[in-house]
Amino acid sequence: MPLLQSQSAFPHDPQLLPTNTATIATTHQTPLQHYISALEAPLSNTNQSSSAATTWELEDSSLLPTFDDWLLIFQDYVGPNGIRATPFTYFDSDDFLTHFFQKPSILRLIQCALSASYTGAPEDVKVSYYKRARKALVRASDVMETPTVDTVLTLYLLYDFSMIEGQPVIGRQFLFMAGRLVLELGLHVDPDFESVSSSNDIFSEAALIQVDQMDEREKERRRRVFWGVVRALVSVQMLATDPFEFDQEMQGFWGTVDLTKVKGPQQVYAPHPVFAMEAVHIDCALFSLIYEIKRAYATPPVGTVQELIQSMETFGLSTRLATVHHSIPVDYFLLSTSPSRLTRPDMDRFIDQIKNARPVASILSLNLALLTSISVLHRPVLFLTSLPCCHPLILDDATRAVLTQCIQACVTSAYRIINLFLFSHDILKGVINPTTPLSTDVMASFHVSGGEFAVMEAMIVLWFVTCRMEGSWWPFVDVELRTGYQVLRGAFLKLGDMQRERGVEASGIIAPLVRCVEAMVREMDAVNGWVGGGSGSGGIGDEVDSVELGMKVMSIGGDEHNVKESFVADPWGYLGLLGMEVDGRVRWRGRTEDSWRLFWKLNS
Repeated sequence: MPLLQSQSAFPHDPQLLPTNTATIATTHQTPLQHYISALEAPLSNTNQSSSAATTWELEDSSLLPTFDDWLLIFQDYVGPNGIRATPFTYFDSDDFLTHFFQKPSILRLIQCALSASYTGAPEDVKVSYYKRARKALVRASDVMETPTVDTVLTLYLLYDFSMIEGQPVIGRQFLFMAGRLVLELGLHVDPDFESVSSSNDIFSEAALIQVDQMDEREKERRRRVFWGVVRALVSVQMLATDPFEFDQEMQGFWGTVDLTKVKGPQQVYAPHPVFAMEAVHIDCALFSLIYEIKRAYATPPVGTVQELIQSMETFGLSTRLATVHHSIPVDYFLLSTSPSRLTRPDMDRFIDQIKNARPVASILSLNLALLTSISVLHRPVLFLTSLPCCHPLILDDATRAVLTQCIQACVTSAYRIINLFLFSHDILKGVINPTTPLSTDVMASFHVSGGEFAVMEAMIVLWFVTCRMEGSWWPFVDVELRTGYQVLRGAFLKLGDMQRERGVEASGIIAPLVRCVEAMVREMDAVNGWVGGGSGSGGIGDEVDSVELGMKVMSIGGDEHNVKESFVADPWGYLGLLGMEVDGRVRWRGRTEDSWRLFWKLNS
């Protein structure tokens, strides 16, 4: 994947764009008034394809919009205040609620499935909406023949719902379809760029006329859908166990898309803000960096451990890390006074930073990605501290300094990741009470996207330094080990809460993470606070009864015990365990694990 360039193309401050498009409600309205407005929206605003509009085929009754469907969306978007829809990042919630009854059935139903998930509706209701959306997709053959921006949005939301349900293998099929349609519809060229008017190789004549006639709100809808798909594609590459798995699917996309040709997300007022704002360009830069690191460490060096020690500079990864981090506004960094714990002043300062960063809503997730990038860059070298050949007393000063730096970087990042994760969880659960009450939209900023993967990376680090790292390294490092052990236990309990809250089907993604952490806690309990312990039992050995952690893939709403409906795939994460075994027998499933396991054995 090409590196992200020209960061200046993505302004940190939202640009105010003029628009003549009216919002659905500028004054307080009752739910009934909202509903009547939606019913009275003119049919000319429908986004249905021309073939659907010119045929008189009877629609399947299960695909028709109902008042219950609309009310579910209303409760999710507007809530009890009844004033206006909550702005979202990648689509126009105001427009969707107003024109609900004119929207394509696939888009309506998948939005209902997502709203059912967010509002805590019964499991059967949520799954029913998803299955109806799948049914609508199968029936609407013309949707793929004459796709629109709504088609891309629908496929993206099908992916999003699959991820919420813990089934990324299912979701990525929809995402790759969305990526192909992004190119087909020319969403990778910003409608405001002068080159659009001469882009006959991308846009048809009819499409060019349509782009020229767009108002600012419609242009921003196109940008938002584009950035949503791009962010998801980079995320999939970053989290897949095999970093080369999707090269074939992604080659055409990244070979065509130039991220500098599309403006970053900007705000539209009508008169209220239409969209939520996120630093999506920074997310993409961080995700891309982590993906590059994963590719670099997909296989161990064929030479000596010295080659691994020099790898950060050899691959230019340290420079890339510094470049990306320096592009992030200082106000977005959430840094506690001590890396190992959060004080009340730290928490109050973080709350103020998150409030002041509005309308950018994702700085918690951004910080987790930032800290994760530091950890994954240094962890392969950190793991050398378990080898006798890397005992600190037999290394030269320069090599010892590099390993010490890697230990410090990984452990400091691990503390900060877990503390931010627990901070977010406790704010949302009401365990931590802010000095002044937070509004609903500010509270939404404390939801962390993909936090479980960052926490897993942190837990691996704290487990390793407790149970695998040679104890002789501790005099060289200023780290509070016992605090780390308690932090690990607290994060494990919260991760278990997340699995229970998200339900059984979410276990596809989270279950292997939880099982791995359970094994880590067992081993750390056995160590019982003893610093060090050498390579430990099961560090690089070949256990006959090894348990390989995989991710169960099953149809959404299906029976997880039905062998025909499920199979085991490689779990998602960052670097995995790099060939290490936890508690003497637990391994991470993935094709790169065996080669790393052999590397540790040959150098032990």
